[in-house]
Amino acid sequence: MFWTDPQTQVEQEGGRLAVPSDMQLGRVTNLGNDISVADWKITFYPDGTAEDAGIEVVKEDRYVTIFTNNSGQIKETRDPLPEQSAVRWKAGENEVRSQ
Repeated sequence: MFWTDPQTQVEQEGGRLAVPSDMQLGRVTNLGNDISVADWKITFYPDGTAEDAGIEVVKEDRYVTIFTNNSGQIKETRDPLPEQSAVRWKAGENEVRSQ
């Protein structure tokens, strides 16, 4: 797991997670697409929102799934990874309003 320091924009290693030896890595998603574990990331924005991303670990028909959604909520379930949105969150963009 890595994080980017918002002031220096330098990527830092925050820690590593290992899949238990009796389990397998299942689906890995980002923005509604299945991707490789090497390309997987969860992006959070300063306003508390995030991009959809998830990862599941499987043993036979048992799952441990961690995912986030556009509202920035992180969830852990014992179910398969749910389908997620391919919509990229537009955090930080200006909104044009008429008067």
